[in-house]
Order: sequence, then C-alpha cells, then structure tokens
Amino acid sequence: MDVLAQGVHALESIYYDLVAGELAHGWGSGGPQDGHPDGRTGTGEESLAGRPVRLVLRSGAYSSHDDGLYDRLARQAPGTPRLTPALEVWTQVISTPEDGLALLDAGRRDLPFDEGLPVPLAHRPRRPGPQDAWPEEAARDAEALLGWRIDALNDQHAFLRFPTGGGPRVGDLLALGISHPCTAHDKWQLVPVVDDGYRVVDTVRCFF
Repeated sequence: MDVLAQGVHALESIYYDLVAGELAHGWGSGGPQDGHPDGRTGTGEESLAGRPVRLVLRSGAYSSHDDGLYDRLARQAPGTPRLTPALEVWTQVISTPEDGLALLDAGRRDLPFDEGLPVPLAHRPRRPGPQDAWPEEAARDAEALLGWRIDALNDQHAFLRFPTGGGPRVGDLLALGISHPCTAHDKWQLVPVVDDGYRVVDTVRCFF
C-alpha cells in the first residue's frame, strides 16, 4: 500500500531560496530542522515521520522579480545580488481626456495593487498611417518618462499622470512594471515569454 504523502506549502518570501533550504531537511523524523547541516534538531510534527513529504514553493518572486516591493526590500539587504525584474504588463492608451492625464486599458483585473501601484517603464508611440505601427525600440530612458506615474486604478483602467504639454497619445503602448509578483500571477493563467525583441518564444501557465 502506498503511504499517503504530506504536502508542505511555503508561501511568499523575498528570500525563497533560504526558505527552501531550511524546509528541505529532516521531514523523515523530527521536522524541517532534523538533520540540518549545522546540527540543530527538529521540532516538527512527529506525524510526518515515515511519510514522504512534497515541498511546494509558492513564492511568486521565485520566477519574476518586480519593480516595486521586492526590489525595495532587496536593496535593503547589504550584499544581496541585484535581480532583474522579469514581468512587464503592456498596455495601450485609450483616452487622453485632459492635458496631463491618459487612461490605459489595464486595471485591477490585470495589475497587482496591494503593495504599490505599477510604474511606467517604457513608451512606444504609435505611428499613424494606413496600418498602425510602433517603433521596434521602446523608449526606456528614465529622463523621457520623468514625472510619469500611475496614481489610480479602477476595475479595467489605469490613470497615468504626466507633465502637461507632452506625454503619450491615444494608441501609444506603455510597459508597466509591477509591485508584488504573487498578486500578478493570480490574475493571469497564461503568461507569454518573450525574447529581447519581444517575440513570443514560449508560454508559462500559472497555478496560483
């Protein structure tokens, strides 16, 4: 008869590698610390003894560092390697109702907002013509986006503020960096993976 497996779920942590290392030891007898390399003994549930344990890491940040919460926390830890954000949400400007304000076609259904609002990362202006076109390269110069910020979200729209007298136009594309990967993954069941030229080369399914 097969022995019923125990599931151990590790939730979010910016230091997911340390959490995984701690939980990877000693579930066979005394708990997660039993048999730890530094000699500590376990204090876990004895009922786990003799049963296979499957460790499930559920940290959204293990696959996609962000431009908000986790980026700020990582900067506070001396000696921590700098990670590169790996998740962008591309939106389109659908309205410019007044000077200094643009509405984007992504909102709370698409973007995390519990640990900070998204931040503008790149701008691709639309080139009017018989067919819509956008330049191959997006403007990622921080100076070009100086003063651009998302200051509110509703269900399906983001409110982009920018200095008056300039800014994006209807049809332009804007890349947003997110804050808190976990609550980004729970909004997308299928995420496209792109190369440096933004060609889709794969897809990743989220089970969150």
